[in-house]
Amino acid sequence: MNNTSESARDTLKRLETRANKALGQNFLVDTQILQDIESLIQEHVQPTFVEVGPGLGALTEILAATGKRVVAIEKDQLLAEELKRALSEKGIQNVEVHIGDARTFDFSTIEGPYTFVSNLPFNAGTFILRSAVEHAHPPESSIVIMQKEVVERIAVNDGKWSLLSLAIQLETTATRVRTISKRAYHPKPAVDTALLLLEKRDTPLISLEGEEKADFFRLLKWAFAGKRKQLSNTLASGLHVPTARAKEVLQQASIEPSIRAERLQLSDWERLFRTLQKEQLI
Repeated sequence: MNNTSESARDTLKRLETRANKALGQNFLVDTQILQDIESLIQEHVQPTFVEVGPGLGALTEILAATGKRVVAIEKDQLLAEELKRALSEKGIQNVEVHIGDARTFDFSTIEGPYTFVSNLPFNAGTFILRSAVEHAHPPESSIVIMQKEVVERIAVNDGKWSLLSLAIQLETTATRVRTISKRAYHPKPAVDTALLLLEKRDTPLISLEGEEKADFFRLLKWAFAGKRKQLSNTLASGLHVPTARAKEVLQQASIEPSIRAERLQLSDWERLFRTLQKEQLI
């Protein structure tokens, strides 16, 4: 495998540290994978790139080479300081390294359109991604690496939907670009990952105004709380109404009461939501 794992090991050894499991640190070292990601980045250049978890800077340098502004957010203070030093040593001046937790980053501080890029930590990846995509100032596109299983759930286009895939695809188109072997990392994670491309839709698949968005996601949370149960049962529990009433509402929305939440498409959810509004149940 063509990789830079030795340099990653050397850097960590010089810093007298190891990859932090608590922070989900697995450094991408396969140069061919990095080249593939570079090609994708070149197709989605914006005035600013926001990178979460730059780590040892493999993706950061690719982003910096575009000549655009790069805002890198790193929670590990030691690695953040090392990244600043390495970038300065190479004369790279268009990268701003911020030490902090990406889970609390305010994306409204980024002016103008931007692309979100990250080798996301396993333990907080979905939260960080949703925080970016669902923000009032979302990225034009997102190029991220996550567990293969999570990427497959997000990029589903038929069959079993989830709260995660509905939340992401409401605002974006989702494409699984390629699988990445766990051998492409140092240290090697327990599972393979995949490269995911999200592109912001011109308009969301469902138009939700004001408080409607919170109400819509409350409906999804009710439904997927018992994903193996019939929708009439989970809906009745969430609405605090008799099952018979929940079945009646589902029938009004032209949805089979015995169906499971994962089988509904976005158009079904919109009909159900509008029916609940009409019946003043949400």
